[in-house]
Amino acid sequence: MKRLVSLGLLALAACSDALEQDTTAGQAIAVAESRPARLSLVSAESFEITNTITLPNPASGFVSGLGSVLIVPASSGVAVIDLSHSVTTVTRGIQFVLGGFSRGTAIQNDSIAWVTFEMPFPPLPYGYAVWRVNYQSGDTTSIGFAGNPKAVAIAAGHVFVVTVGAGDVSWLTVIDTVLAAGPPRISVVDSIPLTGLHAGGITRGGDGYLYVVSSGALTSGGMTEGRLAVVDPVARRELAIVNGLGNSLGPPVYHPSGRILIPSVNGILEVNPGTRSVTIGPSKGVKPASEYSNVIALDQRGRLYTLVDHCADPTQPPGAVQVLDPPPGYGLSTSIPIGSCPTGAAAAVMP
Repeated sequence: MKRLVSLGLLALAACSDALEQDTTAGQAIAVAESRPARLSLVSAESFEITNTITLPNPASGFVSGLGSVLIVPASSGVAVIDLSHSVTTVTRGIQFVLGGFSRGTAIQNDSIAWVTFEMPFPPLPYGYAVWRVNYQSGDTTSIGFAGNPKAVAIAAGHVFVVTVGAGDVSWLTVIDTVLAAGPPRISVVDSIPLTGLHAGGITRGGDGYLYVVSSGALTSGGMTEGRLAVVDPVARRELAIVNGLGNSLGPPVYHPSGRILIPSVNGILEVNPGTRSVTIGPSKGVKPASEYSNVIALDQRGRLYTLVDHCADPTQPPGAVQVLDPPPGYGLSTSIPIGSCPTGAAAAVMP
């Protein structure tokens, strides 16, 4: 465990220096919405929506970005947007199987992305799958899953898929990033058991570790057993568990200051990964304007862009993108009205 603490402290120092050097010139936060089906680009300098891009299908999951490229999960596939080509139109739409939903996505490099996929009424040959997508050529390859793949991250040369099975038992399915010569072309190389039940979001930290949130068994009715797992992607094992995170956790984010930030129904929570301790718990969660967020994105200055959705109640005002100061302040800078159903957000470079 000493290695974990040391790495966390080193990452904290290095990332604090980076925060002082970075600027947000030319950066935008891309917010995907399901109602209406569009992608809104929020300038990280002016905090204004500069462009909107109509999506072919409603957004159904969390957005990922790499440079100027954004991958937006949607009904039956993904939308690829390359802002270096256009800030007004989708670059390429890639379809999977009709009737399903793409949920989580991670971009591996300048041509390959990985996407989790589920179908509400599983037909043959599978109801759950992970797709490898060449977003430059449009070529796709998939592998069927017995459990429900919730989210995905890339670390140590492998793909790590958060997977949930019967009784909300959860694990990380480890996939080789290199395709095999013959079927199945996608190879599962390992499985990492997780302590927490009903795992959800995952992120790779600046310290090299993976951080996975779990909200507890759905069958318990409370979802009050929120946990954060620390996973070593090289040794492929769970190193530690941080308990006491409460209800309904969203996808975690590794902040450049070294903190793990987790959106939840109780507000934004904070974990110190070096000491494996909760520094902002459910009773003191950050709730700007008394609204809780379901997604957090970061700009290069370490500011937070949190999504507030009013999807469940159309009589409520539109949703919002709230811009917060970096921790430890978390001051609300501004709130930007947006459609009622934002689903995901990611930073991207504008041309």
